[in-house]
Order: sequence, then structure tokens, then C-alpha cells
Amino acid sequence: MATASIGDEDESLRAKIRENFTNCSICLKDFEDPTVLPCLHTYCKRCLASYIHDNTPGSIFLCPLCKKETKLPKDGVEGFLHNYFIDSLQDTVLTPTRKKKCGACAVDEEDVEAVSKCLNCSEYLCSPCAKSHIRFKISVNHKVYTLEQLHSGEHQQELQEFQRVFCPEHKEEPIRYFCLKCQIPICRDCKVLTHDEHKCTSLDTAIETVKPKLASMLEKLVDKISGQENDLTTLQGVLRDFGTNTSSVMKDISDHSRHLQQQIQQQEIKLLQEVQQVSEAHKKNITLYMESSEVTTSTMKSTSDLVSSILSRGTTTEILILQQQVGDRLQELLLPSGGGDIPQHLSLQLQTNNDVDREVNKGTGLGKIQQKRQIIQGINSRGPLNVTRKTQFKK
Repeated sequence: MATASIGDEDESLRAKIRENFTNCSICLKDFEDPTVLPCLHTYCKRCLASYIHDNTPGSIFLCPLCKKETKLPKDGVEGFLHNYFIDSLQDTVLTPTRKKKCGACAVDEEDVEAVSKCLNCSEYLCSPCAKSHIRFKISVNHKVYTLEQLHSGEHQQELQEFQRVFCPEHKEEPIRYFCLKCQIPICRDCKVLTHDEHKCTSLDTAIETVKPKLASMLEKLVDKISGQENDLTTLQGVLRDFGTNTSSVMKDISDHSRHLQQQIQQQEIKLLQEVQQVSEAHKKNITLYMESSEVTTSTMKSTSDLVSSILSRGTTTEILILQQQVGDRLQELLLPSGGGDIPQHLSLQLQTNNDVDREVNKGTGLGKIQQKRQIIQGINSRGPLNVTRKTQFKK
């Protein structure tokens, strides 16, 4: 059962490695001369060189993946570290699509696919060269394994023991020491030439201190990741609630707008009816007065014509006989008219609600959005975020 558990964990690790370390994210192919940036993202050296537009030492470029600002070393792309970890993965976990070439055949400029690797020489070999390699006296005890054996993981420890990492400055010298002052691995030439007065130690001794320190930092990072994921979950809930709140407020605005429109329309109908009633009553009053005046005027005209005719054509006797009756009639017509009150001039004007006009002119006639902010509980990684909003309508 224990063996099966270890196997499952190993396969899970392999799956994670394949997911994150398989291809260069620039060319999308297997890594070739993998070069790692300070942000720990790795690219083919050739891809990185073509990606960086300004090759001036000290210039700044952005990592293609995380967009972290990165300073170009004084040696350009060559100044970045070679990722030997990716090299190791390609030999043990990954199955490269780019085939390895036999190093021995390459000396004779022959392009032959490699099927094995000598761990002592760190050289890829084709099948004939692998057989010949272990026959030579100088290399008879070398560890030569097929690529399939290396990919199985059963020789992982041996591969790490024989792995040779060369100094980036002195290309032919392998890394042998660790400078405690500079905190970097160095080769023999580095130790003699530039770190002679520095205290150095072996790689095995240095790893006893460095690895636990990094493991401790990694543990803290894992805890921070857990907290960050909890924060994201909380914020997703906050965002979901805020979406619901936003939809609710928008509905409130539309409902309140329709309500005000209905109220305004009802007021409009009421005012129009009032104007219509007042107008009709006033016009009727004037019409009745005009009809009465027309009758009175007509009577006065006919009487005037008659009296004029009597005075101009009647004889003395005729005029004297009618004078009393004519005088009474004229006296009656000369009296003030009793046909009712004289109509007044009427003008109508709309008197608006000044308070409402002011609110409308300010753009707040419908209401205004009031924001209420409060701290989101449970957010630690980025501090308090204020997102809660509430709408208040001004009635």
C-alpha cells in the first residue's frame, strides 16, 4: 500500500511538472538552452534574445508571462542563469518532442538520434556509440542508461548525483563551492580569482542551510496562497452580491421613474381638465352676455329708427300725441342695462412647483444614488475593500 501511495504521489508530481515546465511559452516548443529570469519563469535563450527589443545592458523589459519588470544583465541574455532543473526534467520526467542527437556522432558531423545518455560524461549517445562507450577502458564503469530508463524515474537520484552544472562565467569549470558572503555557487576559478578572501563551503554543506530556509519560506507562501484563495472566494461572493444589489437598484430606479411618470400624467390630466372647465365656463358667460347685448342693441336700433322717422315725417299733432310714449321708451332704453355683470378679462397661467423645478434642474428630481461603504470581513491579503452601495430616493 505504501508503494502504491508513493507511486501515486510521484505521478501527481509528474503531472504538475508536465503542466508547468513542458514548453517555452514564447515558441511553444520544448525548451532549448533553458534560461531562467529572476521571476523564475523560463524560456529558450534564443527566444528570450529575440523577445527583448533593447539589448542595452541595464535596459528594462517585461517578463512575457507575469509582466514583472526585469533588468537586462551587463552580459545581456547570457547573464541570466541557465535552468539546469529543466535539463534534469527533460531527462527524467518530460518526454521532449525535440529528439536528442548523439554527441559522439556530431563530432563527425553526423545527425543521429540519441537513445541513451552517459551520466558521467553528460553525453547523449546513439545505440552503437552507447555500446562502444562502455567497452572503452576509460569509460567501462560509466553509468549509461537508455532515455526510457531515465524517463521512468528509477535513476533520478543517480542522475542528480552525476549532474554537472557549469559556471556561467568560466564555461568549462563545474560548480564546486558556495560563497557564504555572496550567497552564490561558484567554480574553482571563481574561488581563486574573485572569492579568495571570502568564506566558502561545499555544496552539500550549503544545501543543509539553504534548503530548510527556502522550505520555510515556501511554507509561508503556501499559507499566503491559501489566504489569497479564501480572499478570492470571499470577493467572488461580494461581487455576486453587488451584482444583485446593482440589479435591485436599477429596478428601483425604473419603478420609481414609472411611478413619477404616472403621477405626472395624472396631474397633467387634472390640470388640463381644470383649464378646460374654466375656459368653457368663461366663454359661455361671455357668449350669453353678447347675446343679451345683441338683443338690446337691436331693440335700441329699431326704436331709434322709429323715433327718427316720427320726428322727421310726423306732423305736429302726431308727434305730440306720441311724445309721452316715445319719451318713456327712450327714457327706458337710456337706463343702465340690467343684463347681468359685465364679463371680466380672464387669462390663465401655469404656476409650477418651485421645489420640484429646482430638483429637476439639479438632476435630482427622480432621486440620487447614495453610496454606503463598509469593510469586507475576512479579507486579509489586500486590506479592506469597500464595495457595498445603497440607493436612496428623494421623494
